[in-house]
Amino acid sequence: MSLYCSYGNMKQGYMREIDNARTENKVLFEQRNEY
Repeated sequence: MSLYCSYGNMKQGYMREIDNARTENKVLFEQRNEY
């Protein structure tokens, strides 16, 4: 059970990191388009 919980937390963290990276990439892309 604890293994499943740790896997779920790891997956949540992974998804959150992907969302953060996607947001950062979007911001960088928009900044680059301004120049």
